[in-house]
Amino acid sequence: MPLSSLGIRHSVSENAIVSGHRPAQYLLGPLILTTALLIGCGGGVAAAPKGTSSAGATLAVGANSLNFGSVSVASSKTNSLVLSNGASGGSSITVTQSNVTGTGFSLSSGPAVPFVLAPGQSATLVVSFAPTAAGSASGTLSIISDAANSTATVSLSGTALAPAPGQLAVAPATVNFGSITVGSSKSQTGTLTASSTDITVTSAASTQGYSLSGIAFPATVPANQSISFTVTFAPQTVGTSSGNISFVSNASNSPNTETLAGTGAQSGGGGGSVNRYEFVFTDGTLYIYSIDTLSSTPVKTVSLPTTAGTRGSVACVGSKAIYVSFGLDGATGGHMLAIDLTNFSIKWNKSYSHGIDSQSIAPDCSKIYMPDGESASGSGIWHVVDPSNGNDIGSITSSSFGPHNTIVHNGHVYLGGRQASVFQAARTSDNSIYFTSNSIPAPGNGGAGKGVRPFTINSEETAAYLTQTCPAPCSKPVLDVVNLTNGSVSQKALPSAACTSGSCPSTPNHGIAMSPDEQKLYVIDAINNVVYVFNIAGANLYAPQLVDTVHLMHNLGGHEAVCAYDCLGDGWLHISHDGKYLFVGDSGDVVDLSSSPPQVVAYFPQMHQTRKEIEIDCDNSIAISTGCNPVFAMNNRSSIGNP
Repeated sequence: MPLSSLGIRHSVSENAIVSGHRPAQYLLGPLILTTALLIGCGGGVAAAPKGTSSAGATLAVGANSLNFGSVSVASSKTNSLVLSNGASGGSSITVTQSNVTGTGFSLSSGPAVPFVLAPGQSATLVVSFAPTAAGSASGTLSIISDAANSTATVSLSGTALAPAPGQLAVAPATVNFGSITVGSSKSQTGTLTASSTDITVTSAASTQGYSLSGIAFPATVPANQSISFTVTFAPQTVGTSSGNISFVSNASNSPNTETLAGTGAQSGGGGGSVNRYEFVFTDGTLYIYSIDTLSSTPVKTVSLPTTAGTRGSVACVGSKAIYVSFGLDGATGGHMLAIDLTNFSIKWNKSYSHGIDSQSIAPDCSKIYMPDGESASGSGIWHVVDPSNGNDIGSITSSSFGPHNTIVHNGHVYLGGRQASVFQAARTSDNSIYFTSNSIPAPGNGGAGKGVRPFTINSEETAAYLTQTCPAPCSKPVLDVVNLTNGSVSQKALPSAACTSGSCPSTPNHGIAMSPDEQKLYVIDAINNVVYVFNIAGANLYAPQLVDTVHLMHNLGGHEAVCAYDCLGDGWLHISHDGKYLFVGDSGDVVDLSSSPPQVVAYFPQMHQTRKEIEIDCDNSIAISTGCNPVFAMNNRSSIGNP
């Protein structure tokens, strides 16, 4: 029965005062405060006769306050309040008004006002809290009568919790792209659908070879509606490729994964064989060595306008291009050029108002991430560059000062700053920093100093391994192990690499690489002229164990010939795509990792004069003397895990 039919007058103020209570963990639902006036033992509640007086009787109110606790939006909760006239043989009390203020609170039932409580009678009011928005709420129940305490007030409070999030569905759950020629691509459309509430999708990560477009983060999916996205498969190698795209949101079933599959097919015109090459970049020249024959004589030499000093080189199958940074690694004077792999011609040559350093390119060839340069000690900027023309199209701002080395993987950009005291990563979707490690210890006193040097990561992005600045004499170098799931940093002591005379490197460990199967980690030591081998499998993921030492045949630490600047042979490491060979920059040695123990089996002379080298594999549709039709190319200079 509605209150109006009972004659109860009540009102709800639209200007409720909000006060803080315990934090909301869920969304508030409407609390319905129902006031039912129940009859006490003294008999029924009578309608008030005109002229009745309480003659000083006091109205007893069962509580000074009612707290409804936490209630979800779109639900309700009630509390009871007892009114009584306890005077024995005294006067009756006439209740003339009952008013409620506060958003979400209401008096939902009770006797019609005015009503009379005879001596000894009681009645129960039920108040309801039905919130419509999340947050703390407060109000007041006022009871007016002719009792000695003519106005009795009861404080009302509650916390409205946001409704529990709904679910997100991705469709189709599985996408098979079929057979796609290496160097080409295919796209398919998918949808994200929200259930009963709006869902906010904050990020997505895709496996190498697959890319996501058509959606900007954060993206809101309205309740009971869908938004679309596009997945592109651009295989870089011949063979079967499996992967996924994982969407992270506030849905109760986050993350949501779409399973992907496809096959990279050999391009036509040249049969099925693939030729593997090591592309070695000195200042002004590209030397191409055969990985298949391991001949010390390059199969191709190309002159390049990079005499200002080569800093980084990467390539991408989809664009069939190499991207070489050169010039100054400070605030100004940077350059980058693109080389057409099919004929080794220059596609574009771009000059910048900022510096350059060791860049990376997204696997789908959509963006290049160019650090400002290790000499830019006050900068934490990585420039986002359009690979089609070299133009800057965005930037990442970080606290990784002295931007130096870069890795792009699975929708993330990992940032190595020469002057950084933390390790960071950004999203490729919006260039925002999403990961910052704990502070990296820099004890000094013959040990490590501040600064992230060459680094690598595993494919699941749970661990990163960093080498660290260690100025001479560097008797206590370390390997930093970063847990990418919680930001913790631990340090593994490396063998002493004290440099006491001659030109000493800023770190003796300027080279690190992970085997494709993620079982081994290789760290260079330019002072002792060795490469250390660590076991990082299983339980050793965050606690690498030294298991072997490779002694090089050609010394590191010398000065590179035909070098514009930064000419000390610090070294660099990367591993062949098949995991068999380790290439040692600034030494020229090629190490066979399949032998036990690993042995130096070849020497590339020009790799003794530089640490900028990458692998590119070509089919035989184009003779290497003319060009290369790529089927695999290193989009990062560093070798990361890719089992």
